[in-house]
Amino acid sequence: PRSGQPVDHGLASVTVVALDCATADAYATALMVLGPVVGLKLVQATPHVEALFLVREGGAWVQKHSPGMAGNLLLGD
Repeated sequence: PRSGQPVDHGLASVTVVALDCATADAYATALMVLGPVVGLKLVQATPHVEALFLVREGGAWVQKHSPGMAGNLLLGD
């Protein structure tokens, strides 16, 4: 959306938890455009918004999340 070209970061999906679904949806869309680095900084600076990013790094999928998102996740062993 910034340039009209496809994104060039490895971000595959963003899950957002916010106080209401409209806010979560808006942030999810913005974070997909911003990418995982800038997007995570934005989430960390925004109260009541947490996010989980699924990012392709090399040949692996990596989860990155804001500190408050950990309480919303079921983490395996």
